[in-house]
Amino acid sequence: MKKTLSIVFIVFCSVLLAQTEKIEKNIALLKTAKTDTEKVKLMTELCSQLSQYDTEKSLQYGKDGLALAKKADYAKGIAIAYTNMGITLWYMGRLDECEKNFKTALDLHLDLKDSFMIGRDFMNLGSFFLAKGEYDSALYNYNVSLEIKKKSASPYELAQTYHNIALVYGNMGNYNKSLEQYFTALKIVEKAGHKKGIAMTMNNIGNIYFDMKKEDKALDYYLKSIKLKEELNSPPLELALGYNNIANIYNKQEKDSLTLFYYSKALDLRVKASDSAGIAAIYNNYGLFYENKRQFKLAEEYHKKSLIIREHQGNPEEILQSYINLGTVYKWMQDPAQSIASYNKALVIAQKIGTLKWVTEIYSGLADIYGNTGKFNEAYRYEKLFNKYSDSLLNQENEKQVMEMESKYKSEKKQLEIDNLNKASALKDTEMKMKDEKAAKQNIMITFFAVGFILVLGLAFFAYRGYRLKRKSNLALEFQKALVEEKQKELLDSIYYARRIQHTLLTSEKYIERVLVKLKK
Repeated sequence: MKKTLSIVFIVFCSVLLAQTEKIEKNIALLKTAKTDTEKVKLMTELCSQLSQYDTEKSLQYGKDGLALAKKADYAKGIAIAYTNMGITLWYMGRLDECEKNFKTALDLHLDLKDSFMIGRDFMNLGSFFLAKGEYDSALYNYNVSLEIKKKSASPYELAQTYHNIALVYGNMGNYNKSLEQYFTALKIVEKAGHKKGIAMTMNNIGNIYFDMKKEDKALDYYLKSIKLKEELNSPPLELALGYNNIANIYNKQEKDSLTLFYYSKALDLRVKASDSAGIAAIYNNYGLFYENKRQFKLAEEYHKKSLIIREHQGNPEEILQSYINLGTVYKWMQDPAQSIASYNKALVIAQKIGTLKWVTEIYSGLADIYGNTGKFNEAYRYEKLFNKYSDSLLNQENEKQVMEMESKYKSEKKQLEIDNLNKASALKDTEMKMKDEKAAKQNIMITFFAVGFILVLGLAFFAYRGYRLKRKSNLALEFQKALVEEKQKELLDSIYYARRIQHTLLTSEKYIERVLVKLKK
């Protein structure tokens, strides 16, 4: 087929959609509301709630709320009105107005310093740029939103941001990175027990598996998602999205009755919601389905229906796609005049918006149709143009890949710098911790040393005191000993002296005795 049937699910960070009863309740409350502020709040909430139920009513409530908020000089109400109208305009396919509303809302919320709504506005701008195919801008806005939401957002809000980052990677063909983001989101909503978020995430995971041509896995996630959505009585556009995706799988598997059954369910819901862009997309899918089945009259009918709506909406790329599809159908119907006319209308638009992808496809179709009618010179001319622009497209794709690689390199380099800063910070913290531990150990050692030193001094003091006392005692003993010895010496000397006297006396007596004896003779 010329155009993939896969529909990308753009998730806006809008206020949680209420059930029909909630909408009716707010309409009733609006009739009895007394203050302008109260009325503005209800009007902007209804704008959000009806964005997937009835886009015309949704937009009208948004406009009425904006007018009243301006009259009442209610700054917060003005900002929210722009946010919610931007979402509705996106669903209506009015992208230029959508962008203006989102940017106006962001400026107002920045003035109000409302970080919660600033995160939402960056989210919505990311989704706008994603729809335009400006992936770098989409990633930038989503990542800013993510950093803001990490600080205070609910699990559901945080998961939505991961969803949208995953969408960008999916569109860039980086499916593994996309799945990584989706499974991160799935963990968040499963942990929070948020069934709406689980259903939405499973749908998006199914989209990636579909693009990876893993239809069985995609179908498994789509069916799980739609079951939860039906249980939750989800808004019509959410259900329509799920039914359309299931139909795409069955179409791939050539299960025709199931394909048509789910396309029909999706179409009914989009009609009820007045979702013009969605209706055109379903008609386009019907046209491609019947073209593939070679039922060209039915294919022509649905492609024409799609074209009428798309021309009314004014999206040039979708209009040229419808003309290309009609040109292909007329070619198969062997209606060269209608085929050439359709291709030429598509060519004018493609050249105006500068999309080589579609230009090459148109030249290929024109070469075929002229070749089939025997106009070989024209066929050869368009074949040459096809080859020329194919080469240009290839070079453009290569350049795009180089730019994507450069962007990836810059992102990875930035991440590396962040990681290095974190590591340096962690290292610094570790060093500080080690220094603190070392200082603590040193303090302990100093304290221990001081206590030990005091103990040693104490012991030394007592030892010295003991030594002094002992020395004093010894000195006293020595003195006493000396005194005793001296007394003993004096005593001995006296004894010796006495003995000497005695000896002397004895000697004299003996001498006298001998003399006397001698005289007697």
